[in-house]
Amino acid sequence: MVSSNSHIQALLFDFVGVLLLQRNDYVPDEMVDAVDALAGQVVDDHQFTETVLNDYRLPEPMFYYILTKIVDKYTPFHPLWNLLPELRRRYKLAIINNGTSLTLPLFNAKFGINDKFDAFVSSAVEGTRKPDTQIYLRACERLRVPPERCLFA
Repeated sequence: MVSSNSHIQALLFDFVGVLLLQRNDYVPDEMVDAVDALAGQVVDDHQFTETVLNDYRLPEPMFYYILTKIVDKYTPFHPLWNLLPELRRRYKLAIINNGTSLTLPLFNAKFGINDKFDAFVSSAVEGTRKPDTQIYLRACERLRVPPERCLFA
């Protein structure tokens, strides 16, 4: 935990693998897992959608159904998730996500992302992904906090 007298003003979190983990009871699904793996590489949502629809020969409604199943794969990492209200009282909070922004409304509906974080920075919207410095700088800009005052977890 960062001390309260530090100069840190914002905490930037990775999404899947830090804040969210795969559910222990998740039953693997070949199509859901394949699309989820692609989703984590997205820097252009339109291209991602077209690729999945064409490569897997999916009708559009099935594509969006798979996105809901991707969201259902995950659960909060409760030891960290439960600290978020306290952390938000002391720091600005942001998520930096390598992945599609198409699932954000679904994750928000399920986990209240917008209520817990000040910004959600998606590689699909930004056109760049971690570890490129630009995506971190954009998160800092959104939070209006200088990079030297941010900590990435």
